[in-house]
Amino acid sequence: PRPRWATPGRPLFLSREHFARPSVRQRLLMLAASLLIAALATPALRFQSRVPLVGEVATQDLKSPGTFLIEDVESTRAQRKEAEEGVRAVYDLDAGVVAEADARAAKAFADARRDLPAPKLRPVPAAQRARKGRRAAPPSAPAAESLGRRAAIGGFREALGPDVPKTSFDFLASRGAAAADEEAVRAMVRSAMRARIVSNRELLQDEARKGIVIRRVGTRQEQVVKDLSAIDDLDQVRLRLREEADRSVGDEPLGRREHLVRVAQALVRPNLTFNRNETEERKARAREGVKPATIVLKKGEIIVRDGDPIEPRHVVILDAIRNQSLRKSLGWSFLGVTLFLFLAMVLVDAFARAGVRKYKSDTRSVVFQLGLLVLMALVTRVSLFVVEAVGNAIPIVPAEAWRTAIPVAAGAMLARLVLNSETAIFFTVLFTIVAELIVERSVFFGLFTIIGSVVGAHGVGQTQARSRILKTGGKVGLVSVALVALWAMMDGQLWTQETLISAAAGLFGGLGAAILVIGFTPVAEWAGGAVTGMRLLELANRDQPLLRELAVRAPGTYHHSMIMANLVEAAAESIHANPLLARVSAYYHDIGKMLKPQYYVENMPPGENRHDKLSPSMSALIVQAHVKDGIELARQYRLPKVIIDAIPQHHGTGVIKFFYEKALEAADPEVEEVKEQDYRYPGPKPQSRECGLLMLADSTEAGLRTLADPNPARIRGAVQKIINNVFRDGQLDECDLTLRDLDTIARSFTDTLAAIYHSRIEYPEPVGKGDASRRKKREDGPSDRPAEAGKDKPKRGGEAPKDVLKRLGMP
Repeated sequence: PRPRWATPGRPLFLSREHFARPSVRQRLLMLAASLLIAALATPALRFQSRVPLVGEVATQDLKSPGTFLIEDVESTRAQRKEAEEGVRAVYDLDAGVVAEADARAAKAFADARRDLPAPKLRPVPAAQRARKGRRAAPPSAPAAESLGRRAAIGGFREALGPDVPKTSFDFLASRGAAAADEEAVRAMVRSAMRARIVSNRELLQDEARKGIVIRRVGTRQEQVVKDLSAIDDLDQVRLRLREEADRSVGDEPLGRREHLVRVAQALVRPNLTFNRNETEERKARAREGVKPATIVLKKGEIIVRDGDPIEPRHVVILDAIRNQSLRKSLGWSFLGVTLFLFLAMVLVDAFARAGVRKYKSDTRSVVFQLGLLVLMALVTRVSLFVVEAVGNAIPIVPAEAWRTAIPVAAGAMLARLVLNSETAIFFTVLFTIVAELIVERSVFFGLFTIIGSVVGAHGVGQTQARSRILKTGGKVGLVSVALVALWAMMDGQLWTQETLISAAAGLFGGLGAAILVIGFTPVAEWAGGAVTGMRLLELANRDQPLLRELAVRAPGTYHHSMIMANLVEAAAESIHANPLLARVSAYYHDIGKMLKPQYYVENMPPGENRHDKLSPSMSALIVQAHVKDGIELARQYRLPKVIIDAIPQHHGTGVIKFFYEKALEAADPEVEEVKEQDYRYPGPKPQSRECGLLMLADSTEAGLRTLADPNPARIRGAVQKIINNVFRDGQLDECDLTLRDLDTIARSFTDTLAAIYHSRIEYPEPVGKGDASRRKKREDGPSDRPAEAGKDKPKRGGEAPKDVLKRLGMP
């Protein structure tokens, strides 16, 4: 059942009726051709799957199968390491460390003086106390005092830092964190921390060559310091602090001085610290700033030569090529090329159908074009493989220089020979797209293809000799040389070895295209169902078996065909049709008459007419039968389709007037009705200009046989009348002849027929020796009676016929 949404009167998309439409079948053929060409335009990058190991010997030249951009991992790693090593270490200089240490010491001493009890004098011995008498103190007071002292000492030590020795704390605590001790410690700390101090100077040894970056905390100001001798180690500063203490507080008791130095050393801190995070960030930025080192390989470039050892760099390159080849999505590439070609074919075909009247859009012509497109794609791919092999064999010249030797013009030349110039142009457009896809989408090769194809197609138009195809190939070669030279001139590389080789290859490519066209022409004629000028010349040879048989069995028809050939050839030249096709069609248009030649007036013996014994309807059937017989004979002798089509089309659906009028005269209107359709030829009407010419010539030549006194004026009138009758009958409705063409044809027919039926000289009859009256008449000169129609009076009245024959070379 038909779906409700289907449009009435239109076949469903997937129905058999839909696929039976010629346009749908042609689109499917275009899709199939696109798939085949895409397979040629996107070949898989074949490369060995195993990458050789370092140290192995290459057994053959390893070449790049395409153009690759490969990252040189080792070089990139080395450059990044070098950039990382060039980054200077960042150290933070904290100027507040000195003030912080000084403030901490001041606070610690102040808190300790507040919390610690006042120092006591020397204690009284126990024996002395016993002698004086004892007074028992409250038991809890000493314990509370001891606990408070220990808490104060703990807080004091915590404030100064855990690095202060316990003995030093005890000493300071025993003195009650005296202000003099505080001032001495703080002075030593401030003096020691004036320098730039690091915790471990050995870490700076790695930075001695390139220096460090000192960044001030808070201000973010940076300073590059290359001389690291001014930076002190913490242990060095503490040692120097002791030496300075010996000079500054040397008069103090040794125990006090030692404790003060230890406390001061514990308070000294590094003011220059290594900023690991910032340094690592800068190294990371330096690494990222190094672009990957790349290796550019062109197609066909040799990676390793036969016999050379495999080096690590070779392994990197070969492995990268394999990985990139495996990652590349050939499926998407194939699909993209297929759809691109299909879209281009559909759009070009649609434009040509709508805008070009002479474009061949029938199914056979479309199949021929698509087949030729696939064939030329295959030829281009094979030729590209050959020229690349030649380029690799001669490494001093790039393989691209030999690409101009590809015979790209052959396809357009074949399309022009078999079809026509309009169709050849659109074929050239499509093939240019195909050629660019196959040859790495090169702009120059696309221009080279389209210009060479146009020159080739123009040169072989209506060619009638193989020598002309070779000359056209030479022209294509010369144009290729000019294109190569001009392109090189634009690049400023005119007189280079590559340009000279490319020019020579272009000349060879033009000649190669001509040779290819000559070889493929017979196959193209058969495939395209058309005929070339060379094939027409073969058929125009009067020694063809069919023409010899026609001359023997139907000499009148043969003579009629020769006259028609002269008529249509001259007329075809005047309206820019194909004169050779028109001439050959005239040779074979009536070959069917040779089976029953006596039934046609041009072959009838004098006084005999077989149609007198037949009814008009039977005579009409016999005359109509010569069309069918002619088609069968043409197929038997394997004449081209365009010649076979001319046999029925030169009559069209015209009326056999003689027998139709005879039937009208003999019939009784009240008894029977004579149908005009029974006396018409089966058709079809002429479909081409050449067949239209053939119809007009046949009617004109037959009509002028009955013309009395065929002088130019009468011939002109008769020709105009016959052509008008054919036109009014609608026989020219399906061919491309215009009214201007008909006027030109009439003038051409008139000139040709006037030359054929020109006036002749009236020669006197031979006179015997004893015939005095005849001799007297000859002596008196031309007769006074008017000349017969179509004849002139003899120009040499006193010359005997015998003398005239001798003058023409007869004995």
